[in-house]
Amino acid sequence: MMHLKSKHKPILILSVHCSDKWVRLQHQFISKNTDNFQIALYLNNTSSHQISKLIKDIPNINIVHTNKSDMPGIDQHLTGLRFLANYASSHQERFRSFLILDSDCFPFNRWEQNLKTKMLKYNKTSASMMRYDNLTTYNHPAIVYTKRTQDLIFKHNQLPNLLGIDQPDPTHAPDQNPFPLIRSNKINLHPLAFGVYFDSFYHHAAGSRNKDFTINKYIDYEYNSNHELLFWKDPPRFINFLTQDFSDVLYET
Repeated sequence: MMHLKSKHKPILILSVHCSDKWVRLQHQFISKNTDNFQIALYLNNTSSHQISKLIKDIPNINIVHTNKSDMPGIDQHLTGLRFLANYASSHQERFRSFLILDSDCFPFNRWEQNLKTKMLKYNKTSASMMRYDNLTTYNHPAIVYTKRTQDLIFKHNQLPNLLGIDQPDPTHAPDQNPFPLIRSNKINLHPLAFGVYFDSFYHHAAGSRNKDFTINKYIDYEYNSNHELLFWKDPPRFINFLTQDFSDVLYET
């Protein structure tokens, strides 16, 4: 049996989803910014008709599990993450690396080589999001990258936030501290939403649920729904606006 060298193997991108709209947008950005990939999805509350259309319309996609339970959001997400981690582990030899993404999160800017270079420099085996912008200090599983499936460990967060208040959430918890992917927006329209991380990932925040952000309990900051409309009108331009050192004078927000 022939074994592919690591550089010729695809990357496996895994995500927990409940909206075909976000599946399609995520795939669009992955396709433009990632070489040789496959996608594995854990779907929540998605109709059989939506599933059939996704399989028909999107190449390189594999729906590995569907779930129609009404568990609380945090537990539901953690269950999905652990299922995907087990799926990745059972296919370790087929892929060069693994990327877990939130449903409303996707890469841009030819992200993979930049991230591998930084991880090598700091001797890290995995990388994941740090959401200081949400007053937390744990590694958030909205973005997790690794070559080793043993780094795909997800738990309930046990750490209080920066105000000393418990904040239940899934967390990425490998044995070695991951390389931190921190917010890097040049332009911030909201303290948490519309986030860019490591100049290479966009995270919409609450894309598949209501906009009841934890940080709104501590900072009185109104969410502007017009920004949401601008995002969906032209996602690439919107992200380009967030990452520029100067604002686009033609882009009215």
